[in-house]
Amino acid sequence: MLGNSLHALRFLPTLTGATVVLMAALAARKLEGGKFAQALAALLVVVAHGLIGHGTHFSMNSFGVLFWVLALF
Repeated sequence: MLGNSLHALRFLPTLTGATVVLMAALAARKLEGGKFAQALAALLVVVAHGLIGHGTHFSMNSFGVLFWVLALF
């Protein structure tokens, strides 16, 4: 549906990475954190060493991280 370009292959992993960042901020909100805590949680997920490469390659690794975050939420 999206074609076979490099951008099409990286669209879904990028979307899952953005969802993981959003879920981290929502988890901080659920734990009654303020705006700073939500922003810090999202920032820490963005710069996490183990998660940086997951949003750039089309593999099950990026989806696995998303499924674990959804299960923990």
